[in-house]
Amino acid sequence: MRIALSSALLSLSLVVAAAAQTTNPIRYPQANTDGSSGQIIPLGFSTSSGNFDEGRWQQLIQARYLPSTGGVILGLEVLSQASLTATYPTLQITMSLVPPGGTLSTTFANNLPQPVPVFSHLAHTIVWTARQWQTIPLDIPFVYDGVSDVVVEIQKTFDRVATPPPGLAHHQTDGDPSRPGLPIARNTFGTLGSGALARTTSTSSSVPMKMGFRFADLPTFTLLGPRGGANSRVFAVGGSFDASLNGQPFALFGSLIAFGWAAPPIAVPGIGGLVMVDLPSTTAYASGAMDASGVATTTWSIPNDPGLVGVMVVFQGVSTSVGAGVVMTNGIDCVINS
Repeated sequence: MRIALSSALLSLSLVVAAAAQTTNPIRYPQANTDGSSGQIIPLGFSTSSGNFDEGRWQQLIQARYLPSTGGVILGLEVLSQASLTATYPTLQITMSLVPPGGTLSTTFANNLPQPVPVFSHLAHTIVWTARQWQTIPLDIPFVYDGVSDVVVEIQKTFDRVATPPPGLAHHQTDGDPSRPGLPIARNTFGTLGSGALARTTSTSSSVPMKMGFRFADLPTFTLLGPRGGANSRVFAVGGSFDASLNGQPFALFGSLIAFGWAAPPIAVPGIGGLVMVDLPSTTAYASGAMDASGVATTTWSIPNDPGLVGVMVVFQGVSTSVGAGVVMTNGIDCVINS
């Protein structure tokens, strides 16, 4: 299987066309927009309480979900649960590389060994649109090294006297159901002026918030699993989902499906990045050229078989990129639900 896969991937390296720069999305842990769960921390506020008007929040994204070639992140994406306008007196985003395989400490500074202040604005207004991925362009592009985990920190204040809250502002979290194996987020919060913005330790934790990155030029892989099945869950038996490789218009591509992660990831000569999927269970299920928008999507129907509940499915792709030749995408996974 390894030899056959290597040959298939290398065949793509024979054709690498010049193309205009694109930005492609990574959406963690998945791309669906119809989730039923949300949280006020880190970017929201409540109409009934000022206890969330100031806060500090951190989340860790594991390296397997990021491009192993390394690359440049130009924007951060989040998913609002409500349509409203929010003005933040202060809004700061910091990112840091961290060694892979760890978890978040309750001490905030320990999670930012190489802090890069990628966004810092005063009196910043965002017009949030419900259930739509929205990009916050970074002031300073973040250089990802291809091997580290990444920590994202958001610090914000909200002044409900100057700008009364127009509604409950909250953003979608992993859910329907939540994934217990994903690293938890760390946070602290309080009223405006409470000092929560500068606290050194977290006072609570939460399930991961849905988050995305916009990578310059590199191809990426995303999963969009609308809620379905008998229990209205994502990736449910009897439901369906889209597996999409995102890249350059008309670029050559190949898509892989497996039932686990490679341990360790495998390098293929002539291909940038690493094969992250478990090779013994891997099938190359689609190849060809992307469409005019630079996307190749396969819709998967999940058999209505209770025996599939709990099965992990992992995807990865390979395609051409501007300046980097033929590269592997990030890996992405889902767990089949009832």
